[in-house]
Amino acid sequence: MMSFRPRTRRIVVVAALGIAVGLTATIPRELAAGQSTSSSSTSSASSSSSSSSTSSSSTSSSSTTTTTHVLRKDPRISAWPPLSDPERAAIQALIDAGTNQEAIDLLVTTLKEHCCNFGDITGNPKYEPNDPFKGGIDGEGAFNPETKVVRLGVRAFKTGPQAGSPDRPKPCVVPWLYATLKHELVHAAQWTNPTKAKKMGDEARDYEAYKTQVKNAKDIGICPDDLKDLKERCQEASPLRKDPACA
Repeated sequence: MMSFRPRTRRIVVVAALGIAVGLTATIPRELAAGQSTSSSSTSSASSSSSSSSTSSSSTSSSSTTTTTHVLRKDPRISAWPPLSDPERAAIQALIDAGTNQEAIDLLVTTLKEHCCNFGDITGNPKYEPNDPFKGGIDGEGAFNPETKVVRLGVRAFKTGPQAGSPDRPKPCVVPWLYATLKHELVHAAQWTNPTKAKKMGDEARDYEAYKTQVKNAKDIGICPDDLKDLKERCQEASPLRKDPACA
């Protein structure tokens, strides 16, 4: 926006005796202010019109966008922010009450406030107990690239990594649930490019997901035993003999 200042004009007044005297007259401040206000209004109206037009164009464009959000944060490259103590406590309370789906829903709501867009999956992740006789999933979690649904099992909460393992210590439960959910979101991000995802294969996709978990483990509060397990999984899936990304 341009800013206007008072200008001066030299007015030549011819005296009665015919002697020209140069007088300086200043444009009244009120007039200058009026010019500034008028120009400002014109500029604002133009800006508003332009902004409105841009907004309408953007809205029109976004209305044709598919399920993947343009501004989503890719979990493979974006930081995983730590949860506050109250946030972790609220999620843990729901787990203690046996309401695992509600705990998942609260974690999703919390992550949306901090960092994450869940546009690559369908709805909220679903809780399914690890019971093969009831169609339970194998492992902590699973992502279906056809339905884009994420499912999380009992092992995403408190059960140790191996069959028969003792329950995970309570301070470690929410960080592990967080890490498991993000692992599946990495897979969801991979499948936004189906051709590339298929070319990668299962092992390479898992390697990228485990590598990302290891990289963010400290920030989200993964406990030492769980981090050790993640590093081992990462190394097993890695094409390198001693992969520094898994260390």
